[in-house]
Order: sequence, then structure tokens, then C-alpha cells
Amino acid sequence: MRTMNDDRQVHYSLNLSDGRIFTPGRGKTVVIGQKSDADVRLSNPGPYEDVNVARIEPCGPGEWRLLRLGRDYPVAVNGKDVGHVCYLSDKDAVEVAGLEPHFRFRLHEGPEPGETKVHTGLSRRGVGVLAAAMAMMVAGIVWWVVKMSDRDELAEPMVASAMSSLYRIEVDSLLYFEGDSLVDAYEYASPRSGTAFLTTDSLLVTARHCVEPWLNALTAAEIPDILSNTDASVQLALRAETAAQLAGDEDPLPKLVSSMILTDASGTSMRLRSTDFMFDRSRDEIIECGSWEEDFYWRNIQARYDRGEVMLGDAVACRMDTAGCIRLADRTLMESELKPRRTLSFLGFPLTQGRDETAELESDFLRQPLARPEGEDEGFMMLAHGGRLSPGYSGGPVLMRTDAAPEGFVAVGVISVLDRTNGHRSYSVPTTAIPKNNEDHP
Repeated sequence: MRTMNDDRQVHYSLNLSDGRIFTPGRGKTVVIGQKSDADVRLSNPGPYEDVNVARIEPCGPGEWRLLRLGRDYPVAVNGKDVGHVCYLSDKDAVEVAGLEPHFRFRLHEGPEPGETKVHTGLSRRGVGVLAAAMAMMVAGIVWWVVKMSDRDELAEPMVASAMSSLYRIEVDSLLYFEGDSLVDAYEYASPRSGTAFLTTDSLLVTARHCVEPWLNALTAAEIPDILSNTDASVQLALRAETAAQLAGDEDPLPKLVSSMILTDASGTSMRLRSTDFMFDRSRDEIIECGSWEEDFYWRNIQARYDRGEVMLGDAVACRMDTAGCIRLADRTLMESELKPRRTLSFLGFPLTQGRDETAELESDFLRQPLARPEGEDEGFMMLAHGGRLSPGYSGGPVLMRTDAAPEGFVAVGVISVLDRTNGHRSYSVPTTAIPKNNEDHP
């Protein structure tokens, strides 16, 4: 690409298909992609995480080039796929794998503006056409909402019924046992909070990291630095796991136990221990993080390699004497009804401004198709969704409306983790991964 006239200064704009005109400031590199920091934000209709796909950067006076940033999405200029780099010319049409918006690269005489500007480029006729189109779109959306709301959104009696089966968890202390002997204890200055729910078949379900809160003190990336972590609960867990790994056949088995208070919707409380719950530890990873002089071990439930299987073991259950109102979806129902874009509802006790006394409801849609881990016949990958879920929702139910259940809804997942690399994604463990009998307990 060369300037319109080599003797004149020029700058460029991107004429977007949604009617906007994007004019970058002087010397700016323009990022095109789906992430929140992209200058030209692309749609992401699929189930996968957001990525940035290309950038436009100056490469000389009056010259610009487009560079692809990865292989996730094909980038085409004038209908021809870009390998890695393409020098842009006036009126070049750029499209990213059919995503919106596409745009046209346009040159203009004059120096580059000092600041980036975005404005609409619609003519009066274009404005009229857009207004008519928007009116039709709004009418279509209203019709669709009316048509679909009764099917996808939970009715108020359903929400009230599910809320009555919710519990707030507060872990206030940790107990270190060797066999049946209490060796050490640790009391949290501020109890660790989460959510649990009671099912129709008398299972009290929550997230494992809600009953083993020392797991929250580390991310997968920080595990190699565990020996330098000063969190008292982490050090106690490290000590217990190391002792357990080094214990001989005749030694008493060391274990770390949490003690917690669960409070239901009526304000009634009960105390449980983590040993009351059934765990599936088949996905746990034992990490040796010591040296030749001294061995240390840590039990990790966060997948460090495959995002699709992140924390699939993060679901626990406890048998109770009473039953709740939340039915667990089985494999057949999930395969037949849980599809991408299906509306989901989330219940929990969010930590909002330090308060978590009141249960709240959020909703979003499923963003990731169900898939089984490679080599496994049972279970599903984590459920990916959005929703404004904050700490405290963990362990709460993910509900889907369905006519296949007498209650009119089922739980399809257990709220697990926020995506630290993508702020508007969160994940839940599918209900098929919940331990349901003592055979799942170690």
C-alpha cells in the first residue's frame, strides 16, 4: 500500500458494517477481536472463549499493514485469506470468518488525528433505513421474549421453591487429625462463605472448594510457589498432605477437616464437617513441590492444561435425613435439552459489599456445548456461561426450566469458578459429576 499522493499526508479510517466510522489517533495500533480491550470489537456467537484475531499497525509514512494474531479465525482481505501479514490499500474490504462487524479500509488526505474518533457515517436515508430496521428488530425481540419467556425463564413459584432449598455455608475452622487424634487447629478470623442446595433425593450439594477453602488461596499458576505462601490454612493443608503422602502402612492417616455452619432460608442452622461429604478425588493431582532435602506435597483440583476439564472434581454431596425441592438432571435429560444458548438460572449468596445474608438470582445462557472428556464414557465437560456471578455463588445450583420434571425445573450444574483470563465467563460442574453414593468417597 502507498499513500494517495506521496507528496501529501494521509490517514485512514475503518468504515464498519454497523454504520460506525473508526478513525485511529496518530501512530495507534488498532486491535481487532472479541476481547474487551479490542478497539474493533467482534461478535462471538460460538461457545468458545474470546480472542483477539488481528491488528492494524503503521509501517511507514502513509503505510499500514494488517497482521493476524493466531489461527482461531480466518481473516480475509477482498475475499482472499491472509496468511500472516497483508499491506492495506484504499477500499480494501476486511472480514473475519464471517463475524460482525466487517469493515472497509479507507484513506483520507490530511494528517492523522491526535485522538481516536468513532462516529456514525449514516446518511439521512441510512438513518431512516436503520430506524426502520431497528423498529422491526425490537418488534421481533418482543415477540420472541413473549414466546420464549414461559419456556426458558423460571416462574416465580419455581424460584421460591428453589430458594427454600438453599443453604449458606460458613467454614469457620480447620482441624488437623492424625488418625482419630486432633493434633492442630486453625480458626478463620472471617469465615469462608459459599452456597449449598438440597435435592429431591436428600443430597446436600455444594462445591468442594466451599468445604475445603484452603484450595481458594492458590491458582493453578501459583502452585509451584506454594512453599512461599504465607496463608495459615494453606500451610496446614500442605503439612497434612505431605504427612499423608509420607505415612507408612502402620502410621495413622493424617487428614485436614473443615468445620462449617449451614443456615437455611428460615434461619435454622446446623454444623457439619467436610468428612460428612462424599468426594470424587479421581481427578486430583498430587504435586511434589519440595526439594532433595525435604519433600512437600500438595493436592490440586485445578486442571493446569486442559481448560475444558477445569475443576471437574469440584462437586461434593452429603446425605441428609430430609429432602429439598431441587431435582438433579440426569444424563439423558442433559443430552436432550441442554443446548448452547439455552437459558440458565443461578442461585447463591453473593458476597456483595460484604453482605451475603440474602440469596439472589442471576441468569445467562449456556455458551459451551456438552462434551465428554477424551477416553471417558460418563460425565461431561464443565458448563461455560456468563452471568454476573461473584464469590459466594460458588456451590449454588444452575437451574434449567423443563417440562420433563414435576417441579418444572432441574439443576444441571453446580457453580464452580470464574474464568481468570476472561472476566465475563464462569464455569459450573455438571450434575452428572456429583458423587451420589459412598462408593465415591475415598
